[in-house]
Amino acid sequence: MKPSLTMYISGLHQAIAPQLKELIENAISLRMAVAYWTIKKDYLSSGLADLLKKEDSFACIDLSHPTKVSEICSLASHGANTYFYLKKINEDIGSPDNPVPWISDHLLHSKILLFDLPNSKASIWIGSHNWTDRSLSGINIETSVEVKTDKTSSIYGQMEELLYLIREGCHKVNPDMEEVYKSIQRREASYLYLHSILSADELPPKKKFFHFLGINQSGLSDFPAGRNVVLFLSQNLKDKSGYLCKAKVFKSGLLPKIEPSLNWPNLEDGYWSLQNIDGSYGEFKNTDELGKDEKSKASFYATILLDKPPEEILNIDSELSDYESVIDVRETLNPMPLEQLRGNFLWLHPTRKNGIIFQEPQIGSPNVEDYISPITPGKVAKVKIKKQSNKKKSQNGR
Repeated sequence: MKPSLTMYISGLHQAIAPQLKELIENAISLRMAVAYWTIKKDYLSSGLADLLKKEDSFACIDLSHPTKVSEICSLASHGANTYFYLKKINEDIGSPDNPVPWISDHLLHSKILLFDLPNSKASIWIGSHNWTDRSLSGINIETSVEVKTDKTSSIYGQMEELLYLIREGCHKVNPDMEEVYKSIQRREASYLYLHSILSADELPPKKKFFHFLGINQSGLSDFPAGRNVVLFLSQNLKDKSGYLCKAKVFKSGLLPKIEPSLNWPNLEDGYWSLQNIDGSYGEFKNTDELGKDEKSKASFYATILLDKPPEEILNIDSELSDYESVIDVRETLNPMPLEQLRGNFLWLHPTRKNGIIFQEPQIGSPNVEDYISPITPGKVAKVKIKKQSNKKKSQNGR
C-alpha cells in the first residue's frame, strides 16, 4: 500500500477529535508521544483507557505544565500504559541513591500517534496537536498530517522505532505516586531568586507585592501567570540566614516602551527591582521610589505575590534541595564588562551536590576553572563542575 497523506488544519476551525475518536474505537493498538495532556480519559472516547491497556499500546507524556498529572494517573489506575518523560525517578523517593527526582532539562515535544488497524493497516499522525481541549477542538492554530499506510512500509518502521526509543527514556506512571509527580512538576515550574538587598527595617518584608522590571522583552516568558517564585532575602550574601518568601506570578506584561498604545500598569504597593544590562536584577526599593527614568528603561513587568508569610531560616543551603537551579539578584549595580561575563557562571548557583556558592570566583583565580556555564547571567540554568584533568589532579596531589 502506497502511503497517502491527509492534512488537518485546526486553525480553520477543523477539530480533529472526531477522527481520533473513530481511530481509537477501531484500532488494535495505539503508541504515542505528546508534550501536553490535559483532557479526561473519556474526552475522545470511552474506549481510550481500554486501548492503552493492551500489551502493545502506550502513551508517553511530558510532565511539564500544563500536563494534568491527575488525568494521567486516572488512566494509569485503569491499567493504561502511561509514561512520564522524567530524567530520574523511582518509588524509593528520599533514599540516598535517589534524593531528588527531576524533569529533564529539555522537553518531550513530539506529537506522534501510531494506530495499528485491522488488516495490517496503520494510521500515523505527525504534527503540532497536543492532547488538550484547545488543540483537539480547533481553537488553537494547529496543523497535523495523517499518513495512511501498512505495517510493512518504511515510515511505519521508523515511527515505531522512534516511539520505543522515547519510551526508554520515560518512567511508567504509578497512580500511587500522584502527589510525588505533582511535587516534581511544581518544583520544575519554579524560579528561585537570591537577593541580598532590602533595607533592614523591611526584614521581614512588610508588603506582599514584588515587581520585576525587565529591560529585554524576551524575559517576559520567564514569568507566566501562576509560576511559582521563591525569593530569598538576606542582608549579607556571606550570611546564609534570612527570609524565604514563597510566591506566585500575579500578573505580567509588556510596557509602553515596547507597546506605545499601552498604559503604564498600576503597580500595587510593594517593592520593585530593575533589571541590569547583564540580565540580573538590582536592589528592591519601595514602589513610591519608582521614577520616570526607571520606567523609561523597562520593557516588561512581572508582579509576584507572596501567598505565605515569610519564613525565617538559618541556612539557605538546606532549603534548596528541591530546586534544579537558582537566579541571584546581584548585590552590586555596577555592570561587568562583557569580556568578563563570558565563561564565568556569575551568580548562578548549583543546588544539588554543591550547595550555594555565595561568592563569585575572581577573574584570574584558579577557582574559576572549576566552573562552566554557557548561559546568560540572570537566566535559569545549570552550573556544572568541570572534570579535572589528570594533570591538574596530579598537581593538586603534590
